[in-house]
Amino acid sequence: MVTECGILAILIGTPLLYSLGGMFWKPLRRFGIPLFLLVVAFVSHIYNMNLFLSCVALCIALHLGYGEHSNWFMRIVYALAISAPSLLVGFNFWAIVLPVVFLSTYILSNSPKWKDIFNWRVCEFLVGSFMGILYSQIIGGLC
Repeated sequence: MVTECGILAILIGTPLLYSLGGMFWKPLRRFGIPLFLLVVAFVSHIYNMNLFLSCVALCIALHLGYGEHSNWFMRIVYALAISAPSLLVGFNFWAIVLPVVFLSTYILSNSPKWKDIFNWRVCEFLVGSFMGILYSQIIGGLC
């Protein structure tokens, strides 16, 4: 069973790793988040093959490009790809919200009117936070 501490760890660790991966070293995001989620599940005595496959797929999804050199098709693919692996474990409402948050914050961060408020650090934190919410619900539902 995932304890409250495990859920809090996911809610704090995921946005932290997502943000640090954007600022400093990409592998913190690309490999760190899936490994972190698996460690929390393992410590919580959750051994689920679908969760393992979901984390592998999330790792692959986090390697996709979405930056300024990508087109909008790739950004939409990335938004859907970071959410879709959770569906291997089970459906959760937050799987719909996460792509919307990513695309919305990306648009706002590149809008001249909003770019000072929604700079990319804020966007990374929000996307990481919603990813943490999604996976805390998915992992918590395995108990």
